[in-house]
Amino acid sequence: MASKDYEEFSKNLIENLGGKENIISMMHCMTRLRVNLVDMDLVKIEEIKGLSSVLGAQWVGSQLQVIIGPEVAQIYEWLCKHEGIQAQEQVSENLDASKESFSIKKLGNSIMNYITGSIVPLIPAMMTAALFKALQSVLGPTLLGVISAESDFYILTEIVYHTFFYFIPIFIGGTAAKKLGMDFSLGLFLGAVLVAPGFIALESFTIFGINVQLQDYSGSIFPMLITMAFAKPINVLLKKYIPSILAPIFVPFLTVLIIIPFEITLLAPLGGIMTGWLTGAFEFLGNTGGFISVGIIGALWSFLVMTGMHVVLVQFGMINLMQLGFDNVVFLGAAMSTWAVFGMAFGALLKLRRNKKERANAAGYLAAGLLGSITEPALYGIGFRYKKPFVAMALGGLAGGVYAGAVGLHLYLGGHGFTNFVLSWLPGGTANLINGMIAQTIAITISAVGTYIYGFKKEDLT
Repeated sequence: MASKDYEEFSKNLIENLGGKENIISMMHCMTRLRVNLVDMDLVKIEEIKGLSSVLGAQWVGSQLQVIIGPEVAQIYEWLCKHEGIQAQEQVSENLDASKESFSIKKLGNSIMNYITGSIVPLIPAMMTAALFKALQSVLGPTLLGVISAESDFYILTEIVYHTFFYFIPIFIGGTAAKKLGMDFSLGLFLGAVLVAPGFIALESFTIFGINVQLQDYSGSIFPMLITMAFAKPINVLLKKYIPSILAPIFVPFLTVLIIIPFEITLLAPLGGIMTGWLTGAFEFLGNTGGFISVGIIGALWSFLVMTGMHVVLVQFGMINLMQLGFDNVVFLGAAMSTWAVFGMAFGALLKLRRNKKERANAAGYLAAGLLGSITEPALYGIGFRYKKPFVAMALGGLAGGVYAGAVGLHLYLGGHGFTNFVLSWLPGGTANLINGMIAQTIAITISAVGTYIYGFKKEDLT
């Protein structure tokens, strides 16, 4: 956008926000301007939606969010420099996540936020483990053949890969404790109890006269999610009644002393049962008509994301990814949907060649997707604007998902931009890599061709 365009856009935006005096504060995230206002009634939201470079606008509580896309940082900088807006640091895209305390009314959201907050911090470690598996696959006998399966390096990468998944109870204990506002090391300690070599080696065990059913809790997340949820109120109660001078020693000690019998006899076994149920459900979906499930998710995922209805599926996908090291249903379908969005942007780029401005926008949407896995600009700038490309996008996601499910494709890394074009599939070996690239190609090709042929009216092309 040229300086003249920035100036015109800024003037129109400020005017439709009710003037600069109506703006309390303005900040931005990766794709949106977030504006807090004195009088919401002065805002002309439909006029704002019609401004050039605006992909959409919506109210989130009392805050107006103006969806712009990757160019938002430059526009925000111009507004601060030339319109007197006080500059603030870029905020997280997830700023709107609920920060309300637990309540019965919001039980479902509270549980999902707790699970997400406990798992998401572990994604970088999980991706690192998967990359070691990818390195093993590249150098091992299935691809380059530089190292043999008996070599020390091959064995080392295998150990590093499995280390993360084996010790997940410890990691989850720490992140769950942090999410609940408890001491991080206390969660690590309670998680370590479940994978302690001495505990696993026991053939039988009783505590307070209760016979414990010993299980292998390595690689499972529910035992610690449940344990920490029950440890929290105990911890709070102890902090309330133990004098502050004694609290640093006796609060953690008594928390562990009280919770461990329940952890070993009830909470961890219950979590083990839930882990078995969920793993069995995903195995059923993956092996019995799984291609249908993946295809449906591939067709609908982007629509679910835009309405916020994808959240529950994300929980299951994340749990599956953490427990097994790969996902073959939820995120697999989501990946195909994402590549179909890229196809929609590519088809628009080819078709809108006579409309230089819209073609440039389509190129920006495609770049934002491939380089940053950001699909929102294409969804709002192409899908919502022209409507018909959504049909092509859904067909592309459906076709890619059906193929991916039918060949038993496994996804190992989150994020579906160009940087993960290969890495998402590589840890699964050569066949998984080839099928992953074929599935992506199917999704993006069908979406692009459908968008090019069917996506636009004649008047859209000039």
